[in-house]
Amino acid sequence: FACFRSAGGELRARGVRHAAAGLAWGEAPADGALAAALAAAGVDARSLPDGYAGEVRPRAGAWIRAVAGCLGRGLALVIDYGGSRRDLYH
Repeated sequence: FACFRSAGGELRARGVRHAAAGLAWGEAPADGALAAALAAAGVDARSLPDGYAGEVRPRAGAWIRAVAGCLGRGLALVIDYGGSRRDLYH
């Protein structure tokens, strides 16, 4: 998955880094893959409000298919936010 934040009209990729006081968020300019993942999810990155932070999971479908393919018996419990795309990126 990819964490991101909208700042000053630009997308910033977010990740966890080691800081003197422990772990902290770090940011870097987003690459084209992040913008493409948001576009594929139907999100216009330019319309996100300044300071909006979120995540996108471009490979979620493939991951779920892979997990399901490994199960001979049993189940996989996957929990989602439960909100619509419209509400999540509003």
